[in-house]
Amino acid sequence: MKPGLKLTLAMFLTLFGVSAAQRSPHSDQLRFKCEECHVSTKWKDIRFEHQETGFILEGKHAKAKCKGCHVLEDFGRVSGDCVSCHTDIHQGKLAIACGRCHTPRGWAVFNALSAHAGTSFPLIGPHAKLDCRACHVSEIEGEFSFLKSECYSCHAGDFEQAANPSHSLMGFGTRCEECHFPASWQPANFARHSGFFPISTGAHAGEWSSCRDCHPNPQDHGVFSCLGCHEHEQGRMDEKHSEVGGYAYDSNACYACHPMGEKGD
Repeated sequence: MKPGLKLTLAMFLTLFGVSAAQRSPHSDQLRFKCEECHVSTKWKDIRFEHQETGFILEGKHAKAKCKGCHVLEDFGRVSGDCVSCHTDIHQGKLAIACGRCHTPRGWAVFNALSAHAGTSFPLIGPHAKLDCRACHVSEIEGEFSFLKSECYSCHAGDFEQAANPSHSLMGFGTRCEECHFPASWQPANFARHSGFFPISTGAHAGEWSSCRDCHPNPQDHGVFSCLGCHEHEQGRMDEKHSEVGGYAYDSNACYACHPMGEKGD
C-alpha cells in the first residue's frame, strides 16, 4: 500500500472514531448496557421496560422523550415527585401531592371530586360539574385557599334576588341548607314550617311544589290560602260541613279547625 494511502486511511479511521464517540449522548458512567435499551434493527427504537422502575409511563408520560426527564449522560434516577419536572403554579401552598387533583392524562384533567371528598365540602349535585375557578376566584395564579363552606358565601346574589318568596323581605336567615339541598336548589324543604303547619308529613306531604301554591303573596307569608286545591272546592266543602256550627268557607276558618291539616283535627 502506498504511504499516502496509508496516511489517508489512518486519518479517516481516527476521525471516524472521534466522531462516533462524540455522537453518543452517554458517558462512561452509564449503568446500562446498550442492548438493554436499544435494538439492532434501529438505534432510535427504545425497548426499555420503564414499569420495572416503579414509575409506569402512562398518559402524557408515555409520549415524552427520555431526555425530557433524564440527563442522557448517565440516565441517573429521577425523583417521582411531579415538581421535579413540572413547575408548581401553586407555589407549595397545596403541598407536592399533585396526583390528588391531576392525572397523567393531562395537566387540565382533574380528580377534584376525590380531592374534595376528604374536605368538609364534598362535591355533589351541580357542584360536581363546576370549574374550580367558579368558586376559587383568587386573583393570585394557582391560589386555591380554603373557602367558607356556608352556601351564602357564594349564593348571596341568589338569596337577595329570590322573589317567591322574597327571602330578604321575609327576614329569612342565611343558613340556606335549612331549606335547600346541594343536589338541587329546587324544590326547597322548609323544615321549620312544621312548627306552623306540617307540609312535609301528613296529608299535605307531596301535595305542593313551591311556596306560592299556598302563599299567594311572596312578600307576606302570613297570608295563606287553603282553597286553591281541587279537594277544597266550595260546593263540596259546604256539603261536608253542613252540620258544623260556625263553618265558613275561609282559609283562616280552615286553619282554626284543622291546625295540623288533618280531617280529624
